[in-house]
Amino acid sequence: MKLKQQQHNYQDDAPSVSKTEKSWKQQISAAKNIWGKITENELIRVDGHQHKLASLIEKRYDISRSKAEKQVKDFFNNF
Repeated sequence: MKLKQQQHNYQDDAPSVSKTEKSWKQQISAAKNIWGKITENELIRVDGHQHKLASLIEKRYDISRSKAEKQVKDFFNNF
């Protein structure tokens, strides 16, 4: 008996770039309301990357990295 190999296309599991970009573009205004010291252009450059956003928050608000990361985590979990 010959077993048929299943091939999995992992590309199908990944969100499309346009969906990810659209989602972040929708979140930008919510992020701007929370972190008003960060400009819209900076948020656009963050492009949804949590570590980049945490770094900006840390610097702009002069808080610890762990506090910035917690804020970012909470933001993304609640959106």
